[in-house]
Amino acid sequence: MNILKIIQSFIRHRLRNPAIRGERESFLKALRSEYQWTKVRNAYFATHKTCEVCNADKDGQVHHVKPWHLFEELRYDMTNFITLCQPCHFRFGHGRNWKNWNPEIRQLSQETQSFLDNIQVDGGEGD
Repeated sequence: MNILKIIQSFIRHRLRNPAIRGERESFLKALRSEYQWTKVRNAYFATHKTCEVCNADKDGQVHHVKPWHLFEELRYDMTNFITLCQPCHFRFGHGRNWKNWNPEIRQLSQETQSFLDNIQVDGGEGD
């Protein structure tokens, strides 16, 4: 892993996330946390590469179903992850507002997948 990317990611998240900004933890502890997140995220993404809403296979991002700044114990829990492409992450994961989160993202992705599967099956029969 590139340590510079980890540090840049840490700084970027620290500036955006009020839950981190206000903490008085040491830089080293925060850096370890970012390193751990990078390892877990990469491990999850290695087996979940496509968007679980639209099946896109590029611009994939690991999204926390329940945001970790509200559910800190779920930050590294892979059962709390879902892969979304960049547009679906913003549109469906956050409802077009980064301050929001969608507690129904899993249900939405399952319904969308079912819908897409039916279109592909129906479209393949020459209708």
